[in-house]
Amino acid sequence: MQKLHISKRWLANILIVLIVIGYVCAGMLNGGARRYYNDVATSLGSGWLAADGTSYRLRDLPDGEITLTHSVAEIPLESKRLCLKSIDTFFTVLADGVEIYSYHPEEPAIFGRSYGMYMHMIPIPVGTQEITLELIPIFADTQPALRNVLIADPGMYMGDVFKQGMPGFCACFLMTVLGLVMIFISAFTAKQGQQIEFFTLGIFSVLVAVWSVNDTLILQLLTQNPALIRMINYVSLIFLPYLPVSFIAGAVSNKHSPLLPCLFGIVCLNLTANLLLCSFGIADYYQLVRITQGTIVIAILMALYLVVTAAEKHLIERKFFLTLITGTTVLSLGVVADLLIYRLSENTQQVSSQYTRLGTILFLVFIGLYLIREYNSVQLENSRTELMAKLAYTDGLTGLQNRLAFNEKESELMAQTDTSCMLVQLDINDLKKVNDCYGHAEGDRHIVSAARIIQDSFPGNCYRTGGDEFIAIVSGNEDAAWQAVERMEQRTRTYNKEEDPPVPLDIAFGMALFRIGENTMESAMQLADERMYECKKHKKGIQ
Repeated sequence: MQKLHISKRWLANILIVLIVIGYVCAGMLNGGARRYYNDVATSLGSGWLAADGTSYRLRDLPDGEITLTHSVAEIPLESKRLCLKSIDTFFTVLADGVEIYSYHPEEPAIFGRSYGMYMHMIPIPVGTQEITLELIPIFADTQPALRNVLIADPGMYMGDVFKQGMPGFCACFLMTVLGLVMIFISAFTAKQGQQIEFFTLGIFSVLVAVWSVNDTLILQLLTQNPALIRMINYVSLIFLPYLPVSFIAGAVSNKHSPLLPCLFGIVCLNLTANLLLCSFGIADYYQLVRITQGTIVIAILMALYLVVTAAEKHLIERKFFLTLITGTTVLSLGVVADLLIYRLSENTQQVSSQYTRLGTILFLVFIGLYLIREYNSVQLENSRTELMAKLAYTDGLTGLQNRLAFNEKESELMAQTDTSCMLVQLDINDLKKVNDCYGHAEGDRHIVSAARIIQDSFPGNCYRTGGDEFIAIVSGNEDAAWQAVERMEQRTRTYNKEEDPPVPLDIAFGMALFRIGENTMESAMQLADERMYECKKHKKGIQ
């Protein structure tokens, strides 16, 4: 049977399609929930009377303050409340002329005058015939804004709000998780000296999530401080333009582009202007958002310029160029779509972020998959390099370090200013006899067994420097070296007894002290070698 092969490109395409379908399905499900919900609640979106008898829909109110009344005599009020969402509007609710609720929050000046959107569920006394709304828009040049005004069960109303906000909240949560993962990866790759720009991309993802979560209304309900969430929303938006441009500049090897400090300066000036003007009550974040939107447009143009310039100079490969163009285009389309919605919206206090969220997630998918693939390629290349280095410094038969590794260690010791160690020369006795009488396979087994015993006996570095020759470097004094030799001879006797080789294993040794300033490595090696041959003669004399 032929195996099914799915490429990374197809997996990416499937993921993108699933994200888009998820957005569409979430919208359809929310629409269905709202239709069902409206069947068991009473809408108060229209039929409001002003003092002069004019009838209004809440979506078509005139600018400025207004007082409206609505009859609720025919509406069942038991177990229900007046549920609504207010947008940058102070208001008071009266039941048959008696005040039952007032929303006039006072927040620190730095939060701005705008509190964005907030949800209210107001109990109305049973038997109330008429309710009155005294509406005061926070900004005099705007109309009062109340949305989804219903007489409804508060639990169902709250559930409907969460259902509507949950897809966007989940998207923000996904972006936050992706961002934190990228930040973690960047910390890991930085230790390995990699230059992959995961950190900037991770911060960008988290900031987009922080900015766009405002639309879901969930954080406002959890914190009960919509003004704070609104300020964080605008401040996050101010920083957003710089991050993707910084990422792209790094990705195309142009981190020193003068465009980056220029854009960073614009962002800092924008932030300073927003904080100062809002703190002194001169303007509000929502009024200054046009400056931020202009900065976003400038950032998009800078990003495209960096990518195209890098492509013309052949600074990036074709696949990465296409990935950047695709990701940047998708993100830009999302931002532009939300900007158009904002411009065409009846309520200019609300900055849409739905399509920016979608564009950001797709941008992260495009760029993230490419970066992960490149990271894996770098890791594979590093693994190959490490393997080649290991093979170059490792003896193929015994697994000990070889002569080349010993030469590196020798240079390292000679370069130190204060060091001392014991050099132990080791040599296998009668290896030629084993090879001649029992073959080289038995000789190799003899060498491997000796190497294992030497490695287990000496606490320092062990090297095979020749056919039957080994060197061990023991840190410490002569006593430590003699203890290692005693362990080696004890293990050798045990091996001969248990394995019963055709020629008993016997290892001759000789040691000498090497100390910087007193002798040289060469003289210490020569002395150890002489003592090893004396040991060899002594052992043969005993035999």
